[in-house]
Amino acid sequence: MLDLIFGLDEVDEVAVQVLEWVKHERGQKTIPRSGPFAISLSGPMGSGKTTLIRAMGEHLGCNPLPTSPTFSLIQTYMTPKRGQVVHADLFRLRNAQEWLALDLENLAAGAVWLWVEWPEKAMDFMPEGMAHFELEACTDSTPSATLTHQRRLRFLGWAP
Repeated sequence: MLDLIFGLDEVDEVAVQVLEWVKHERGQKTIPRSGPFAISLSGPMGSGKTTLIRAMGEHLGCNPLPTSPTFSLIQTYMTPKRGQVVHADLFRLRNAQEWLALDLENLAAGAVWLWVEWPEKAMDFMPEGMAHFELEACTDSTPSATLTHQRRLRFLGWAP
């Protein structure tokens, strides 16, 4: 189980750790992986979801680097050696049917990575084997939190 507390100055290291952990753990699952390595990030506005995704994109060599697709909903990026990355932000979706209308399954079919922010907007339709994470700003009640600028990233489970 992945449960990390980190400062914003450590986001690059955390991004690498998350990518490698998902690849390793997903490879250990008995369900065959037929689609991209998929990660969802839940958390309140301002918790750092896009910041973490940008750091993951930087590690993979995305060009351009990921930005928030809140208004376009989906952005795709190419990496030099690792293929296509699809980044979706579902914040503006009103219902799960809008998610289905995006036809992300077809768009992500050739991708190596799929990253989804605000997955709770269409949780029943997330791809099989997606790693669900929660990202939050630490408060005084969070264990080991010593700075208000720290974040906590917790693995919540795999999509069935």
